[in-house]
Amino acid sequence: MLDDVTVPPIAPPAHELARLSVVIPTLDRADQLAEQLEALSTQRYDQWWEVIVVDNGSTDHTPAVLARFSGLLPLRVVPATERRGRPHAVNVGVAASRGDALVTLDNDDVVAPGYLTAMGAALARHAFAGARLDSRRLNPPWLQLRRVPMQERGLATLMRHRPFVVGAGFGVRRDAYLAVGGCDETLECLEDLDLSWRLQYAGYTPTFVADAVVHYRYRGDLPGIWRQERSYGRWEAAVYAKHLALGVPRRRLRTVIAGWVRLFLCLPDVLSVSGRVRLVTAAAAATGRIEGSVRNRVLFL
Repeated sequence: MLDDVTVPPIAPPAHELARLSVVIPTLDRADQLAEQLEALSTQRYDQWWEVIVVDNGSTDHTPAVLARFSGLLPLRVVPATERRGRPHAVNVGVAASRGDALVTLDNDDVVAPGYLTAMGAALARHAFAGARLDSRRLNPPWLQLRRVPMQERGLATLMRHRPFVVGAGFGVRRDAYLAVGGCDETLECLEDLDLSWRLQYAGYTPTFVADAVVHYRYRGDLPGIWRQERSYGRWEAAVYAKHLALGVPRRRLRTVIAGWVRLFLCLPDVLSVSGRVRLVTAAAAATGRIEGSVRNRVLFL
């Protein structure tokens, strides 16, 4: 079993670390953003680095949080109000960045000690890397049960196609990112899945960085879970449609059946809080896949 407490590795010399730009898109999550910035402020990184927070149109007290950390971090704030959405915000942040390598983080997670050093060392040797996601530190046990942990012991393969790196712990060298055109802004989410596959089509192989840990936060309220999982289902179908001609296998009948079986298996436990979040997770994803299938004219149930 993986321990919750991670001991940072011995720091390599500066010449073995990439010049690093940390890009954090944000929208109206000031308090959780403060936790992430606090964790970054305690990092030691023996090479040039910067943090770019891309404000996608926040109306809460995000500016006050950013002002508080302006003297504690090599921090720059970049507006991205022309278009809502993480793909656009990430592209804006990358365009403003100056590092040789890029790391994207979510505004509601918390990096563990040694995160930057582990990712910077990996990106000095590899073009494309994924951090380890820990879903236990920030989520109560009943919430942890709502989905299978991702990127905890390695990179997952989705749709029987290729591995992918979750955007909450995504690292890539600038030249590779620019070579494939960055994030696809026509996708509202799962741009990390699409980008991972396009990087691999271009010849870049991802590596898993077990020593780079991100404490990963799930949505904890039923409306938030519904919106997120429904969106995942809709845009998973869109990515499937986009990549069908690029080698993604057709969805198997047993995969479809297994998804619906998981949904119905949640029903007996609906009176418990863990049962309700599992049911909402499964039902929202199924609803999104149906909507995505209709919108993209594919069968992805």
